[in-house]
Amino acid sequence: MFPVAVAQLNSTDHVETNLKQILELIAVAAAKNPKPKVVFFPENSLYFRINSSDSVQAINMSDTSINQISVLANQLNIYVHLTTAMEQNGKTFNSSVLFSPNENPRIIYNKIHLFDVFIPGQQPIAESKVFTAGDSAQTFTLENILFGSSICYDIRFSELYSAYARKNVHVLVVPSAFLVKTGQAHWMTLLKARAIESQCFVIASAQSGKHESIKFPGEFRETFGHSVVFDPWGDQLALKESGVGVITAELDLSRWESVRTAIPMPTHRRL
Repeated sequence: MFPVAVAQLNSTDHVETNLKQILELIAVAAAKNPKPKVVFFPENSLYFRINSSDSVQAINMSDTSINQISVLANQLNIYVHLTTAMEQNGKTFNSSVLFSPNENPRIIYNKIHLFDVFIPGQQPIAESKVFTAGDSAQTFTLENILFGSSICYDIRFSELYSAYARKNVHVLVVPSAFLVKTGQAHWMTLLKARAIESQCFVIASAQSGKHESIKFPGEFRETFGHSVVFDPWGDQLALKESGVGVITAELDLSRWESVRTAIPMPTHRRL
């Protein structure tokens, strides 16, 4: 059994406020029984751009916020997986950062598919005006568990998860900040489909609720929430529909093996 925690946030455009919330939830997660090996945070954890004309605040790996999270991960002996805008070689990426006890934090994935959309009734969103796209699928290992990385909009591109399934990944990670309209229509369906077709656990941490700007009073955005964990059969192991907080689940690797034994898709795959 591999116990995990999934944190749901209501981040805003003020790093210090978000950092305080993150540190509090790491402590909450570490106090759970059984104690989780890792706590997963959503997209835009340290900075959530509320006003589309605002510049994105990219975090550098030497930033004090990164150091504070690393120190707490060491103190509590827990892994932390966090996704936010990161500065790398003068460019801004939407990145996942892994904090490991007694190790230096490291960027493990840059979002491949950037969210450039035009949804009726909502302001256009063009991530490509701000972010540089990642160019490769990335895996990471925690205590012999193999994880496949992705971020939010990536969930719509099944070929990414097919690539992970071919690598025999145990868990797919999908930190997100889904809009309410697309969340209501597609969020749970896409996540469950990825679990079933890839025969993997899916861990999806989400932003939730009304995000009120601190930098631009009166401005706000809304996200769908519904942080969730699915098993390789598509069964729901944990769900937090709304609000800020932590949910937990235990990943039973024998479940991963039994699903692939019952329906041996890897041996049947032809394309």
